[in-house]
Amino acid sequence: MLNQAYSDEFYMATEFISFVNSIEGRYELIDGHIYMMSSPSVTHQRLVRFIYDMFTPYFKEKKCEVFISPLDVFLHEKTINDCINVYQPDVFVVCNKSIIKERGIEGSPDFVVEIISKSTSYNDYIYKLKNYMHYGVKEYWIINYDSQQITTFLKTDAFDTKTYNFTDTIESGIFTGLRVDFSLFERG
Repeated sequence: MLNQAYSDEFYMATEFISFVNSIEGRYELIDGHIYMMSSPSVTHQRLVRFIYDMFTPYFKEKKCEVFISPLDVFLHEKTINDCINVYQPDVFVVCNKSIIKERGIEGSPDFVVEIISKSTSYNDYIYKLKNYMHYGVKEYWIINYDSQQITTFLKTDAFDTKTYNFTDTIESGIFTGLRVDFSLFERG
């Protein structure tokens, strides 16, 4: 199911920020179009917490920082002025401290995890995958609780995709020793 754009108008990030500051709700800017985000389910939030809890000890003594949604990530070529993509990834890791600003992350995280819902799956698998890889995200995981699958995308010298189940332990392709054992996830 495709999450329909909130408006047919084209927005730059600065216009998007003004727009969303004037109304209630959560929104993302994808290729210049505004998409409204529905409230996450309880299972979605439990998965976010589970991933965050797995990542946090690993990064405790490292220069990278783990963040969770809602926090804006501005993906751009040169500056925020040419930005047409503002996302709120569920869980993400930033190692370049210079892109961490008070209003959000102005540049590409190193690692992004998105937990999909029926209304966001198309955007997560198509638009966000394309843009995350284009703007420099090195590793991207899409978690689909309904199908009990995790798809990983790794961009180093090549592009590598793998699919796992909730019975698997997944190791990061860019952070040696960072593992998530999905069999430990309890729905509640």
